[in-house]
Amino acid sequence: MRHLAGLLVLASIHLHGVTAAPQVPLALPKRPIHGRFLQITDIHPDPWYKPKSAPSHACHRKKSKKKNVAGYWGHPFEECDTPLRLSNLTLDFLDKKWSSEIDFVVWTGDNARHDNDRKIPRTPAEIYDLNRHVADKMFSAFTSKGIPVIPSLGNNDVWHAHFCAALSPTLVQNIMMPGPNSITNEFASIWKSFIPFPHLQIFQRGAYYAVEVIPDAVAVISLNTMYFYDSNKAVGGCLFKERDDAGNLQFDWLEVQLKGFRARGMQVWISGATFRRLPDPTFRECYVRYVELSLRFQDTILGHLYGHMNVDHFFFLEADDLNIVVEDAPKANQQPDLYKVLMQDFSAMPNAKEIDLDNYAIVSVAPSVVPNPYRRRVLLKLWTPLGFTQYFMADLGASNKTEPPNFELEYSTFDSEVLEHGIDGWYPVPKKNLPKKLKKRQTAYGMGALTVKEWVGLARRVVEEEKVQSIFRSHMYVGG
Repeated sequence: MRHLAGLLVLASIHLHGVTAAPQVPLALPKRPIHGRFLQITDIHPDPWYKPKSAPSHACHRKKSKKKNVAGYWGHPFEECDTPLRLSNLTLDFLDKKWSSEIDFVVWTGDNARHDNDRKIPRTPAEIYDLNRHVADKMFSAFTSKGIPVIPSLGNNDVWHAHFCAALSPTLVQNIMMPGPNSITNEFASIWKSFIPFPHLQIFQRGAYYAVEVIPDAVAVISLNTMYFYDSNKAVGGCLFKERDDAGNLQFDWLEVQLKGFRARGMQVWISGATFRRLPDPTFRECYVRYVELSLRFQDTILGHLYGHMNVDHFFFLEADDLNIVVEDAPKANQQPDLYKVLMQDFSAMPNAKEIDLDNYAIVSVAPSVVPNPYRRRVLLKLWTPLGFTQYFMADLGASNKTEPPNFELEYSTFDSEVLEHGIDGWYPVPKKNLPKKLKKRQTAYGMGALTVKEWVGLARRVVEEEKVQSIFRSHMYVGG
């Protein structure tokens, strides 16, 4: 199954020739700091979605004679994308319930449907129109209220070039040339309300930029992971000798930004659409450069926020990855089970006495809006991440035109005491958005903060404690 989890992540508070310059924040009105931000990812709106159609036809046509038919609000755990009414309902809900409770929005890509219906192939015009529609909703819900929004380019936000269709109609490549090009120019227009003017020129070259979301304190760096993605054969893959490769230029720019923010005593979140452990589809040399910068700037980087996988999980970047030897990646129809890969990685970690926490960084991967129980995470700031709380739509499949789905609390990394009584008068989740009674399963992780030490501790518990392992797996796939 490609689309396995639900929505959004509300998190709290995780160039060649370019010189460092003071970041100019967006001209936004002063607002009180709430200690929370939102990450939303993989919305995948589909204007062709039809209720009661057949999932085998991407929920686009043909009424199914079976009971398994497309629902009004979406169809969980099938090869169907998000009805426009569901993406609109989600953003309207966030506008109403959360826009007054957050400081900024991290938006990590994929705002167009998948190219999974040969009878209705995607076009560049449709991709841009869908992105423009979601951008307008984001502007209305957040930017118009003075809340910074930081979008990133997803692999489904660019047109897929079919490769060798006569041999394999399903084999496609994600193609994005080094900029400036039509893609960077189009998104510079679509996202003109979100990109700070001083970063517009660099965005047009590579679709990456930075936003100072809390002046002189916190910034978000949005990366273009298309230049790290090994299915993009239009770039060189960060080879050491190719200093003008699009991936290398992006890393050179990133290093300059991190040095500049460190010099100012600021903290940074790094965001993007997709970044995956090898041997998954990331160029090896790009992966090594990313890990090296992540560990060298541990004192500056709060965390790494990504999407794309549609599965709620985390993984570690390790110093050992700098010397990684990559075996041949599995073929597309032989992808390893992500849960098993994570369990192997967690099991191989050194014990508490031998581990050097300076050798680790954490990548958090958020689930999607693609119809499956949707989610949202809430984390905290100042400026170390304290925890997150995940929501989902448990009743999505049973909802209908007159009874829309509702958000429910799935789990939290905070313990029940903190959720119910707060910290010195501050509540990780506004009490209006908590259930009347918390279940033990919803607060099973009990993490004190989202530090490397706490993440390593959770990884050990997932491996060693059967109950925690069962809960973790259920949360990964929202029970699917």
